[in-house]
Amino acid sequence: MPNLTPNYNLKKPLGTESALISVLNENFDTIDTALKPAVSDTTAPTSSSTSGLLATVLGWFANRIKAITGKSHWYDAPPTTLSAAANHMGYGGTSRHPNATTSTSGFMSTEDKVLLDNATAEAYSGRLIKRDSSGRAKVANPSNSQDISNKAYVDTSINNTMTEHTNSDSAHPKATKSISGFMSADDKKLLDAATESYIANTIAKRDSGGRLRVASPSNAYDATPKTYVDDKVKKSNYFITGDYTGDGNNERTISLGFTPSCVILMDNWGISQSGTTGQRGGMALPGLNCMYRNSADDYYLTAWDYRKCYLGIVTNGFMVSGYQNDNANMDGQRYYYVAFK
Repeated sequence: MPNLTPNYNLKKPLGTESALISVLNENFDTIDTALKPAVSDTTAPTSSSTSGLLATVLGWFANRIKAITGKSHWYDAPPTTLSAAANHMGYGGTSRHPNATTSTSGFMSTEDKVLLDNATAEAYSGRLIKRDSSGRAKVANPSNSQDISNKAYVDTSINNTMTEHTNSDSAHPKATKSISGFMSADDKKLLDAATESYIANTIAKRDSGGRLRVASPSNAYDATPKTYVDDKVKKSNYFITGDYTGDGNNERTISLGFTPSCVILMDNWGISQSGTTGQRGGMALPGLNCMYRNSADDYYLTAWDYRKCYLGIVTNGFMVSGYQNDNANMDGQRYYYVAFK
């Protein structure tokens, strides 16, 4: 019985056997089929995939081709060629990206790469600044007003300023209305003399209750103390003044809201007596009426009668009469009064 080959099982007749034409033909058919395999790209090779049947090896190649192109099948056309990719990346080709400029993105130039790599935390001229491991960076001493300062320059400047400041020959000027400066001794005295009391030519200072004292006013715009206001309010409570226009009625009550202790009345001409009998004004007291001059009966001094009296005090006001020709309630005549409380 013939031996078989390890991969495709081809028949090898033994030395004692005859070589049959049918066996040779069968071997040729097996080889022919193996040389035209169906390629499957589903199996990826491994590190141990160093040999295999022709169909297996072709499947590995197909799988890798598919992985390289990124396509669904190994036989799909790739999106680009290796040559085009090499030219695009600028490695060994003649068509490469231009270097980046201030207006166009592109490759980093060798000059920019050198500039970036030379960035340092030290104060070297022409070098980019890169912070050190502590986040610090050094710069040279400034020479221009816009230059960055360093610690040494700042410390020296402060020390020099403090030395000048404490030098007795270099004192700040005193403060004025337009320039800041030292407080003068006179200003200090004025400030320290601020007081709650109304002392002339002193700065006013509120007391612990937030109040302020001032002297009595002499000018319309002067601040006023409470005593001045209270006195004015108290005096205003002594009496009121007013006016009315007569309506010609025989009797009329002028309401005040309180019963007065005295009422003084006259017309707008300042007249209280007109002619021989007319009475336009006078002074009435509680229980004592003002009578017409032709009323001879003293009874009506205390008993109101509009025919006899022209002015009298009543509850919450006073009464006037318009009975006679010249009287305290003539139609259209204006009258002024002072009513004491």
